Amino acid sequence: FFVLQRREWLCFGVMDGHGDFGHLVSHHAQEHLPKCTLDKFKVCESWESCATSAFAESWESCATSAFAEVASSLEAELPEKSRASGTTASVALLTREDGDRGRLRLRCAFVGDSSIVYARRAQGAATWEVRQLGENHKPDRKDELARIEACGGQVLPGGSRGPSRLLVKKFGLAMSRSIGDFDGIEVGLISEPEVPEEVVLEEQDEHIILICSDGVWDMMEPASAVQLVSRFGPENCQGAAEKLASKAQNRWQQEDDMGGTVDDITVCIVRPNTACRTPSASPTTIREQPW
Repeated sequence: FFVLQRREWLCFGVMDGHGDFGHLVSHHAQEHLPKCTLDKFKVCESWESCATSAFAESWESCATSAFAEVASSLEAELPEKSRASGTTASVALLTREDGDRGRLRLRCAFVGDSSIVYARRAQGAATWEVRQLGENHKPDRKDELARIEACGGQVLPGGSRGPSRLLVKKFGLAMSRSIGDFDGIEVGLISEPEVPEEVVLEEQDEHIILICSDGVWDMMEPASAVQLVSRFGPENCQGAAEKLASKAQNRWQQEDDMGGTVDDITVCIVRPNTACRTPSASPTTIREQPW
């Protein structure tokens, strides 16, 4: 995961590697993707100095270009180790409409299945409105399957034994987009991110933003995760992140058919205080382990 913050913006995200060298691939993305994205989006140290030029390129084009550049640099630096190993990548950027005075805007981009969840509780309301920003890139997703089949690829259907998988030479990949996994390009795998519609955060409401690896989402629905973390105040995001990670870990341990394996669990929680200039974020992670 990563969290980068200045007065005018907060950039945060999660990477979840897979394959024998997934840890190297995810580390490469962690090191390069945030800076590359911010550089292309032209977020400057002084907001006033770049207010007219910072958004010369759209977020979508900047994110798409950044993901492609990082994929290219990965292939150049780790050509063999990134053929059958890769990573998810989910990036979020919070900025204000008018420097440090306007409403907060949330922009996201992602590949894979480290889902981004946004929750809003309207002023005076008792319940949270919860939605996932974008649909995970699973091989059997209708539009993803169409692209894979157009490239001559095949998808193994999911079932009781696990999720659907893109068949790539000697392995099956449980996602249709990632950074790395370069052996899968010829059968329809891409690193182009999906960019959900941006969200405007109204000042009078409460907000929660969650980015988690599938080690969380395979065990918990978004609404349940939001309900759990909302019990913690905005000042205790770290406690909320640790509790959510622990809850997911416990559920993995209770799954007898998982053979004693706990999937990588990474949690990043942001509780934007829309009245303040700088939102707060708290990440935590539990690496894949037997129990």
